[in-house]
Amino acid sequence: MFSNKIRNQNFKNQKGASLIEVMVSLVVLGVGILGLVSMQVQSLRLNSQAYNYSKAVFLANDILERMRTNASVADQYVAKGLPMNANRTPSCYGSAAVNCTLGQIVTADLEHWSYMLQQSLPGVSADIEQINTATNPLYRISIQFNTVEVDGVTSVDASSGGGNKEKYVLVSGV
Repeated sequence: MFSNKIRNQNFKNQKGASLIEVMVSLVVLGVGILGLVSMQVQSLRLNSQAYNYSKAVFLANDILERMRTNASVADQYVAKGLPMNANRTPSCYGSAAVNCTLGQIVTADLEHWSYMLQQSLPGVSADIEQINTATNPLYRISIQFNTVEVDGVTSVDASSGGGNKEKYVLVSGV
């Protein structure tokens, strides 16, 4: 009976949480929120890198399909240091393509592909190489581009040469 009386008196004196308990809970909550923010920033960075890598895969396959379409002149697609200064609408597209030679179509394809590279990927450079001269030659399409690094405070402008380099290489025959 005596211990029950002491217990009841202790509970009557407490009206809520103490300041120390509230501060400890706020610190724990703050650490948890910082962890979530860090995870979100990392997720955004990796998602951006995956998106750019997907664009590089798409563009490499695009030029490979153009080369396969004009397989008889595929060796003319070999180029280094792309993208070149590209027109947005090459002269051999649409109704004008009827009067174009295969060489002009190759040039138009490279101009259009260069334009797509410039518009799609930051700090891009690309090479198309023939890696053997056998009866069924293989071609290496290399696309190198900058990735945007997000560190939670600043964002590096990848178009001005900052950031890390990613490289996608496709090797295939036509």
